Amino acid sequence: VFNVHGSDLLGKGSLVSLFHRMGHKVICNAKAIVSPSHYFVRRLREYFPEYGIEKIIVSASGGVDTSVFKPVENPIRDEHFTLGYVSRIDKGKGWEIFLQAMKTLIDRGYDVRGIIAGRGAQTEQMKSMIVQLGLDDVVEYLGGVPREQLAQVYSKFDIFCNTSYLDESLGLVTIEAMACGIPVVGSNNAGIAECITDNENGLLFKVADIDDLVENVIRYIGYPAEVKESFRRKAVESAIKFETDVVMQELFEKLKQIV
Repeated sequence: VFNVHGSDLLGKGSLVSLFHRMGHKVICNAKAIVSPSHYFVRRLREYFPEYGIEKIIVSASGGVDTSVFKPVENPIRDEHFTLGYVSRIDKGKGWEIFLQAMKTLIDRGYDVRGIIAGRGAQTEQMKSMIVQLGLDDVVEYLGGVPREQLAQVYSKFDIFCNTSYLDESLGLVTIEAMACGIPVVGSNNAGIAECITDNENGLLFKVADIDDLVENVIRYIGYPAEVKESFRRKAVESAIKFETDVVMQELFEKLKQIV
């Protein structure tokens, strides 16, 4: 049984090239392949069209630990509308789209704040861009945050932005935010779009489209309080099916059948 994720199939580099060259013979003789999302099943079928779709198991990468990722009681929120970004600060993750959207919102007169958590190869580039865009006073960079403290970080957001324009096989961070009761405005792409029901538990924007991201944030800001509360409630409800115990029990039962 093989567990195949996004970078295994869609990444770059010598190891991925080796996987592509040698993978067919090995993979196509496997009893099963574990895929993190239905989107990724489609991508697997592009690379291994001869492999039976009935032998592909969809399992959400271990799921989300709802003992860690859950709504915080009486969260301390800024009086400003706060957008959040939690991810690696790397190429393709869309941190620059987040910052440019923040700049556009400020320029259009919206009283917003931003919080960024994460580290990566482009951290210094991101810090420079914050200064260049004049966002020093409105964007807070937290650096890397321990997993057990992330729920407290999410609780400060009014909306979470998943701006990645990579072909994410799932986008587990989206589900973590929703488990904390935070609606997500996410790229309408790959595994991210699979987690979000547009205008119910979050909003979808065109991939890498800053203007569309801004318009969706403005749309959400304009919703009355009861609609925003409905978004938060449905975000939590959506995340429950990805809860670790549920995901692992389903995977266990499927693997037991194979054995």
